Amino acid sequence: MLTCCVSENPIHVEENNKAGLVISNITITDPPVTIADPSKAPDVAVRGNTLVLTKTIDYEEQLPLIIEILNVNDNTPKFPQKVLNYNINELFPVNKTWKTVTANDPDNDQIYYRLDPNTDGAKYFKLKTQNTPELILKKPIDYEKTKSLQLILFAMGSPNDPPADTVTINIIVLDQDNKPPVFEPCSEILGSTASICLNAVYTGNITQGKNETGPLQLNPQQIQAVDGDKGINTLIQYRMVDDHGNTFKINQNTGEITMSKPVTSLNPVVLTVMAYQENDHYKYFTTTVTLNVLKVNKCPPRFTKVEYYGNIRENSEPESIVFEQGSTSKPLTIKAEDCDFPDVSKKKAVG
Repeated sequence: MLTCCVSENPIHVEENNKAGLVISNITITDPPVTIADPSKAPDVAVRGNTLVLTKTIDYEEQLPLIIEILNVNDNTPKFPQKVLNYNINELFPVNKTWKTVTANDPDNDQIYYRLDPNTDGAKYFKLKTQNTPELILKKPIDYEKTKSLQLILFAMGSPNDPPADTVTINIIVLDQDNKPPVFEPCSEILGSTASICLNAVYTGNITQGKNETGPLQLNPQQIQAVDGDKGINTLIQYRMVDDHGNTFKINQNTGEITMSKPVTSLNPVVLTVMAYQENDHYKYFTTTVTLNVLKVNKCPPRFTKVEYYGNIRENSEPESIVFEQGSTSKPLTIKAEDCDFPDVSKKKAVG
């Protein structure tokens, strides 16, 4: 803003003066000063910081004079800082003002703002208006998907001007404790605003009538759950929802499952395992462990013959069929039997 000052008292000038007489000094913080319409005040002129008469005047005439100082927009808007570093909570509400970043204009003129659309933060934030540099969150942020963002804000003297100044806004996304544990390995599905984890399920084998020693071996891996909020990584503990009559136990800290007594039925056993945060039991998730029960292996498989004889044509290609000895059309069949699986052995023997 320009500040101008001339004498508030009437200006007295003796008649028959010489042209160029200084009649007042002008105090101004940001020169130069000009007369907006010289045709309306032909008898005076501004020279530097003084007001002068341009002609000789007579006592009988008076010179009514009004001086108006016009502000010329000769300063561009500037941001106080070129780089700003902020944090944002991933749960910050959508459609709320997050930060206000303003530029300064020495002329006190209106400033126009625009966000660079080529930054990754532009899809998350918008300006309230082109003259109001309030940064408003327009879509949710998920820490597991987005760890940091950047915005570039332009300031201009008018909407169509090129940027007069820019400020870079670096944003670190802070993880919040808002997700339950996740069983590994996780099959991650990326959504438009967040990632979703499909929890693993586990399988294994046990033997009928046998008390397995040590932790049960499971597929695709041993039970493991991690905090869904990876930036927090809270300690996870485990418990079994149904232990099938105290037949199975689970280690609270490792998730390893052991047996307390044998299983007598051949029906598959389905266990439900819960993983929960040590500091918040209301944040939990469950999965299933399916154990197939196998018969006791009483005898090893045996071949039906001690020796097998066959013949093959000379110069045969690799993987050519071997025929029974003395035959040119009957393939050689090697058979084995297992008394633990008589039905399977019979089917293989027929084949």
